[in-house]
Amino acid sequence: MSDITADINASLKTIEDYLKAQENEKALEELKSLSKEDMKPEDFILYTHLYGLTLSRFNKLDDAVSYFRRSRNAAEKEGDLRSVAREDELLGSVYHQRERLREANTHYSNALRIWTSLGDIEGQGRGHRDLGNLYVDGGDFKNATVEYDKSCEFFRQAGKFEEMAPAVMHRGTLAYQEKGLSAALGVYHKAIEEEKCTHYSVLNNYGFMLMLNNQPQDALNYLQRSLEVLKEKNISDDDLALTTLNIGIVCALLDKLEEAEEHLREASELLEKYPNAKVVELLLQANLKYADKGFSKYLIVDNGQKRAVAHLNLAAVLAWKGRIEEAKAEIAKGIEADRNVGYPYLSAGWVYLEAGMSAEASSAFYRACSYEPKNEEFRKALNLVNPYANAKVGRNDPCPCGSGKKFKKCHGNV
Repeated sequence: MSDITADINASLKTIEDYLKAQENEKALEELKSLSKEDMKPEDFILYTHLYGLTLSRFNKLDDAVSYFRRSRNAAEKEGDLRSVAREDELLGSVYHQRERLREANTHYSNALRIWTSLGDIEGQGRGHRDLGNLYVDGGDFKNATVEYDKSCEFFRQAGKFEEMAPAVMHRGTLAYQEKGLSAALGVYHKAIEEEKCTHYSVLNNYGFMLMLNNQPQDALNYLQRSLEVLKEKNISDDDLALTTLNIGIVCALLDKLEEAEEHLREASELLEKYPNAKVVELLLQANLKYADKGFSKYLIVDNGQKRAVAHLNLAAVLAWKGRIEEAKAEIAKGIEADRNVGYPYLSAGWVYLEAGMSAEASSAFYRACSYEPKNEEFRKALNLVNPYANAKVGRNDPCPCGSGKKFKKCHGNV
């Protein structure tokens, strides 16, 4: 090997390391320093591949496509089928991002054809997963499920359970949308217990769904398994925070309030690093005194801010424990984290009501309704404390409660 070839190989290895470490600026700088004229064909294939990857990190997709195509053409000329398939996957991904589904399908399908001809199990797993994602975006859920099933089978054969996890979760989502919670639970149970996919996200999602299915003890078991895997892998990102949050919630549902508080505090601290992360989550409510009036111990938030949800759940647990001032402090943090939606104000209203602050509770429930006027849970809470708040009377008219005061000075004072 010549000194020039050795230097090029060392530089390409350095670029790969930079990209793995997300040091994209350094990768781009190193790429710009290389001369294509001294490269062997195999080096040029890798160089153009890495250049495309780097540019895609900067969202320069047109330029990235150009480099992926150059890499693919060079690989095809050299008979390097693996590199051809790799570039087809990347080209498919870029076109998929741009919602150019037909072109994405062409590249994904070609990559899968090559991986199949080579007998590459992992490549086939990725190929079927990519096509599944494409079918979902095209609204073809039936074929998407077929592709995800195939993807899971190939990844299971390869023992690549982390790669399998996204297909499992997509499969579960489709089952939930088409057939409901029971079907989704079946997908996750099969993946974990039969297909042996014990990825932390799969375990966490299954635990969450078991909570929804009123199986808190089973939920806790799987959530604890998720936490064990996260700790084994030394993962401390928002995945750890979400699993910790779910454990806190399920402990509260099991009346293990000390453990619930501990986990919810930890989740709140972890989520300070992820201020914009969203989630579908259970939101505990400090309304136990009103269960006989049809109020649930929790509601489901479809698009909650994780940090807000953590503080609000902690507030409910603290209120259940009689620590109202601390609960109010957590409520303030929850509202601050996601103030332009209704659910934080619903949580606030229950804590205020527990504190004997009926006027503040009425105002909070009214605020919740102002964001989601058709939400029955919000309206029912407001009617509990202020049945006249939404009365269709002028603010200077007599209050319909019969107090003799103007509406704005009475039940309209929210």
